[in-house]
Amino acid sequence: MLPALQLVAPLAKMLFNTVDKAILDKDLAEKLKAQLNQQLLQSSTEELKAAARVVEAEAKAGWYVSG
Repeated sequence: MLPALQLVAPLAKMLFNTVDKAILDKDLAEKLKAQLNQQLLQSSTEELKAAARVVEAEAKAGWYVSG
């Protein structure tokens, strides 16, 4: 797993706990947490896409020899 992705879950938990403590309106807190979650997932997806492009470029370059 990519190092940045390993940080997403603890970061999300910390953010969500902070939202729960800081926002008294439960509906607003849930909406904010949903938006934060979406942004975290989107950034994780972008990182995975970038990593896939690197692997693809390395494979096309043909420098890797298994063995």
